Amino acid sequence: MSRRPEEIPTPLEKILIGGTFLAGRPRLNAKDSTTRCFSMARLEQLTQEVSMPRFIARTASLVALPLAFHLLGCTSASPRATAAPATASVASARPASIQPSPPDASADVKVWANPNTMVYHCRGTGAFGLHPQGKVLTQGEAQKLDYRPAFGKTCPATPEAPQMALVAASTARAQGKSCGVERWPVKTLVDDDKAKIHATAVDAAVTDLVSIPRPNQQPPQSNRIAPTELTVFRVKALLTLVKKEKDQDYHLVLADPDDPETTMIAEVPSPTCAKGSNKEATFTGLRQTLDPLLGPHDDGIPVEIEGVGFFDFLHGQTGVAPNGIELHPVLAITILGNGVPQ
Repeated sequence: MSRRPEEIPTPLEKILIGGTFLAGRPRLNAKDSTTRCFSMARLEQLTQEVSMPRFIARTASLVALPLAFHLLGCTSASPRATAAPATASVASARPASIQPSPPDASADVKVWANPNTMVYHCRGTGAFGLHPQGKVLTQGEAQKLDYRPAFGKTCPATPEAPQMALVAASTARAQGKSCGVERWPVKTLVDDDKAKIHATAVDAAVTDLVSIPRPNQQPPQSNRIAPTELTVFRVKALLTLVKKEKDQDYHLVLADPDDPETTMIAEVPSPTCAKGSNKEATFTGLRQTLDPLLGPHDDGIPVEIEGVGFFDFLHGQTGVAPNGIELHPVLAITILGNGVPQ
């Protein structure tokens, strides 16, 4: 009895089943220009149809097939224990959806989309912001453009911050303002590690700070990365920009006096968004000092500034350092020279 066309293994299926691997990758037939994804049950069924020796079939089932699924970006819709009927079609064995739509609450989550691999990464992961040709999209936008989530896992809604940060954000919203979310406890000194910060400032140049290797670990929401984020730095720099951000921070761009092309960011939070930091009065005074300086300053204003080291996610911020380091929050600022805006 002849089989229907959809039951006949394609050359690619036979290669996957046969487990012809070289250096851990399937040796695909060059004539096959397309890649098809099948359920694990369907592929296991086909290992029996091509009369493979038992030990090879077992190896293909446990090692080769899962690895091939991973390399091809496929997912298995059916469990191993459930065998597909002999007459099942390839179409019926395919997963109903390779990229399940995220919940509505997570559709607006920012992701880092890599156009070379067509994979997007969640914020808070080590791959977010690393690829130089990547870009920030919402998760919904990325999926509409056919990007797929890294490791097949969609990005959840942003995890909750500690209670004081939530209270501050709620207060700001009630006043018609919007505080930030990502690592907000760390940015506003209400994090779990703030007592570990060394209060004595360490002198450093902008060029020194931007040369610190960016940590490989995922930046935690309410903890600090030692030693940089436990250090207060004192920096002499040229202030080239002061602007108010959507999260209410005053965003400062600092240029190295000896190399003005080298820049980094410093931020002064809104006191309303930093409830519980015990620095509300400090932030209020700093912002009053900066109010007359809002705007760009092409020649730069000489300043001495102190702030806590902080690694931010890279998302195209104005003046961002290559390693994402910032002084966040700023704790003190002195206008040097005549302090006249240029």
